[in-house]
Amino acid sequence: REERAAIAEYAVNYLTGVPYHVTAGVWERLLPGGTVGGQQESCGSLTPGEGRNIPGGTHCSHLVWYAYYQFGYDLDSDGGIIVTPRDIAGSEKLMIIQKYGVG
Repeated sequence: REERAAIAEYAVNYLTGVPYHVTAGVWERLLPGGTVGGQQESCGSLTPGEGRNIPGGTHCSHLVWYAYYQFGYDLDSDGGIIVTPRDIAGSEKLMIIQKYGVG
């Protein structure tokens, strides 16, 4: 419970206001050590709550994935280039409590 609260706090403090971008995370996965919006994107290099790496753009599922990833949880079930709601729904780290539109 405390860690989930810390992840939510990280998202509020560091991901609020990050602009929408449908291909968020694509270039970082294709080109390790790449940058987004001029800021270094080194997913997973943070200690929990450190909050120094901020993506230059995000979208709904990327935002959730990114916040959890900063705390060591990769919710992308297929490891593809883009994180989708289906990827998160398929994560073994989560439990679906309501199913709507995800097959």
